[in-house]
Amino acid sequence: MLGLTGGKTGEGKSKMLFFQSYDKRFVCKTVKRGELDYFRKISESLYYHYISNPSTLLCRFYGLYRISVPRNESGFAESATKRKHHTFIVVVMNNCLKSPLFGHRPIALYDLKGSSKNRMTPEHEFAKGKCGKDNNFAKEKMYVGPETRARFLKLCDIDVHFLRTHQIMDYSLLLGVYLKRPQSVAKMKERAIMRRKRRRLGRGGESEAARRVDELDASFREGLSCTRDEKIGYVFGIIDILQDYDLKKRAETLYKAKSGKDGGYSKSKVSAIPPRDYGLRFLKYMAKKTE
Repeated sequence: MLGLTGGKTGEGKSKMLFFQSYDKRFVCKTVKRGELDYFRKISESLYYHYISNPSTLLCRFYGLYRISVPRNESGFAESATKRKHHTFIVVVMNNCLKSPLFGHRPIALYDLKGSSKNRMTPEHEFAKGKCGKDNNFAKEKMYVGPETRARFLKLCDIDVHFLRTHQIMDYSLLLGVYLKRPQSVAKMKERAIMRRKRRRLGRGGESEAARRVDELDASFREGLSCTRDEKIGYVFGIIDILQDYDLKKRAETLYKAKSGKDGGYSKSKVSAIPPRDYGLRFLKYMAKKTE
């Protein structure tokens, strides 16, 4: 706990506590009982997905811990019942926005699901650095070029197939838009040159196409350059992948279908829809928003 910073509630509806490691590489998040049970259920499948797809865009889990915090030493435990300690269950993940090439703070941050109902952060709050949502990104796109776009959509398709298979929905793409520092531009060029040298040296039996895919995947982990403005960079990952389509979400779907002004929910608008529909909508949105 000594190396953690933060302890603030997230901006989502769950209001879970978030911490960061001192070097910003890892994020710790408190989890609800339902998320804990589901994480245990899919952990083995998730592990094999990571192994089979080392370039996955899904956030990576590194551990699950139970932490007991003395109430008199923690401000965030003050509202707990009158016990000497308050217990938190936390999961440790990689920080999707951490890049060796960019600074810690993006100039804009978005949480993108592909839905539009209640997906707007007030402009004055967004301008102050609060995370934007789909409607804040309505006039924006990720400009990454055709080759990178094709690989990005392929990786999304692989990950969404896994999520749909396990009845997971309500996930999103966390996108950080960064203003590159001068040294970042130089580092990106240097790393690109090094990767091209490794490609020329080649590895036995590996095709040029396979080496090019490896190069693209490496750039996803480090951050992508905007093809329209080389001063802009993108860092991203798929987060919130522990929400299965449980009874609560099914009830939410039925309620919104019933209460909709048009007599039923629109799959293009509300968030709580079945995993298959959610995945298809997410992929279509990503295809629409990349160029």
